[in-house]
Amino acid sequence: MKISRNTLAELVKIITGDTNMSPYRSGPMLVRLFNEFGSNDFYAQGFPSRWKYTEEKLLPLNGTTSLRRLVNTIFDATEWIGKDLKPEIAAAHLNKFLKFDGFELSRDGEHFKVLEIGAVAVQFDTPLDTTIF
Repeated sequence: MKISRNTLAELVKIITGDTNMSPYRSGPMLVRLFNEFGSNDFYAQGFPSRWKYTEEKLLPLNGTTSLRRLVNTIFDATEWIGKDLKPEIAAAHLNKFLKFDGFELSRDGEHFKVLEIGAVAVQFDTPLDTTIF
């Protein structure tokens, strides 16, 4: 998943929670999030600003499947529990930018998932193998 600089800038705001439309993430929370995606950082004195850290961590993920997984993670329903925020609002805002990159956040049950525009999520069921009976 490759996104433009403008989309990346909006994603930074949503990840940090600086837009008041998504959950706020402190420096230590951001470190934990990005460590799930390959970083090996520790939060300590001299840590950069939250938005700068987030941008620096997103840049190498841009153009990889990890970026899609990260966006799916931040729009997972469990990330919004107990918050007085609606993921639909943040998803609609980000979709204004994602559409120019050929992607969209689409509701999938309780969660939002990144899809390529025009793509349809299909679930395949494995047919019952009757030869084993």
